[in-house]
Amino acid sequence: MDSLKYVLPDFILTEASPFEFNRRMDDNRRPYRTEVQFYKSMESLKYNINREAITAEQREAFYKMRCIMRDIESAFYKSFGIDITDRRTVYSECLHHLIPHQFEPSVCLMDEWIKLPSA
Repeated sequence: MDSLKYVLPDFILTEASPFEFNRRMDDNRRPYRTEVQFYKSMESLKYNINREAITAEQREAFYKMRCIMRDIESAFYKSFGIDITDRRTVYSECLHHLIPHQFEPSVCLMDEWIKLPSA
């Protein structure tokens, strides 16, 4: 929200209460099905944060998010022996979006995705 206000100061934005946020998340929202999908959504969030427009606490949260992303990258490499962004993964098939979509892959590797009957 602070990044948006920084870029568009006249934009009117109302922050959702925790109750409203949870209600929206419960309404037909899909969980992340793979590490790749989750990682790409975090990457999207990271790219949309203007570091010049955030508070010290938000900056700390941003750095924690980057640490989580590195942990995901490391765990993925340990599991599959390739980088999470490698062309052999489904990284290119997942959207840069916080909300997962039903047409996104339900597996991590492209070979498995191509072999699925629904792909």
